[in-house]
Amino acid sequence: MKTLFTMEECVEQIGRSSRTIQRYLKDGTLERVIKKTKKGRERYITVASVARYIRNESEGEVNE
Repeated sequence: MKTLFTMEECVEQIGRSSRTIQRYLKDGTLERVIKKTKKGRERYITVASVARYIRNESEGEVNE
C-alpha cells in the first residue's frame, strides 16, 4: 500500500496548484516527509494527510 505521494501526485489528487500544496505544507495542513538519497533530498507528502484534507474539504471544513 502506498504511503507517500510526490508533489505531482498530490497536485493530481487534490486538484490544486503546486504553489497551493507548498503553502499547505508550510502551514501544516499537509504533512511532508523528506528522504535523503544519493541525488540529494526528495520531498514527499503523506497519503494520510492528503486523505484527511480531501475528507475535510468534502465536509466543508477547509476554506481558502
